[in-house]
Amino acid sequence: MTRIRWVGVGVGAALALGVAVWGVGTLLEGRDDIPQETVLREDSVFAPYLPNARDITSSTCDDVSCRWAVAADTADLLMFRSQDDAQAFVDASVQDARRSGRIAVVFTSDALTARQRDEVVGGLDGLHTSG
Repeated sequence: MTRIRWVGVGVGAALALGVAVWGVGTLLEGRDDIPQETVLREDSVFAPYLPNARDITSSTCDDVSCRWAVAADTADLLMFRSQDDAQAFVDASVQDARRSGRIAVVFTSDALTARQRDEVVGGLDGLHTSG
């Protein structure tokens, strides 16, 4: 092969590696466009776990820099701009708090069993990895 072809192969391989690294990073970071309505709708799969879900974005997100926030009788959910921000919020919580991608879930009552809490977080995990 000539020198130009080797350079072309090298550039092509570098581009392919860059795209692969970007793709894995995007997959690991999860979707960032999960709409608040996903947990607010009365016909949502989350409705039985999050009764009386309501938007608290305007009263909450100015203080903690979240994108949106929902309060229900059983838990608060806050969507952040990054997984790191969500994890920092979870780490600072004194209640049972868990992270699913960019969403922090803070369980605020004992109404849900451990299994139900796992189902809420698992359902959110599925949203982060879906299309």
